[in-house]
Amino acid sequence: LSGRDFRFHPETHEFQLLAGRAQYGRWRDDFGNWFSGNNSNLGWHYFLDDRYLALSVVGSWNLFAGGGHRATAAARRAGIETLAVRAAQLDQRIEEELRAAHAAAADATAAVASADTRIGAAQAAYDVVATRYQAGAVPQLELIAARTALLRAEIDRITALTDFHLALVELDRAADLAPELP
Repeated sequence: LSGRDFRFHPETHEFQLLAGRAQYGRWRDDFGNWFSGNNSNLGWHYFLDDRYLALSVVGSWNLFAGGGHRATAAARRAGIETLAVRAAQLDQRIEEELRAAHAAAADATAAVASADTRIGAAQAAYDVVATRYQAGAVPQLELIAARTALLRAEIDRITALTDFHLALVELDRAADLAPELP
């Protein structure tokens, strides 16, 4: 209530704030004047209703502060415009991060597919060299080279899968930054 009192109508349950505060309630004399008191002050006279006090304070405030309020309002408008610009920049940055993360995920998907193709080709080459080695047509060094190429293709696939999962994590992070769609 912050230095104010209140009253309510018991039938309509209407609640209204009043000027001043009272420790022991308010009372009214035969002429409609309101009074109150507390331990230190036996009586106060509330000679103005709260609505008149509010108008008086606002009126004097506007009369004496004039230009200062205009400057404050202009500063607040500038602050709001600055926040709007920052919000737009943040939205743009989030959109750029989301697009970059999506592109990285697409590139990583293509890299996994390429690694799978290389593994298939290396496996086919190894099978041919292994068959020829068993027949005695190629030296053991060629078999080792084919096996090394197959292992390198498998390691490249593991690297591509790691990059793919990192790209998915980045895409998920960027999507979490994006505002919810209505």
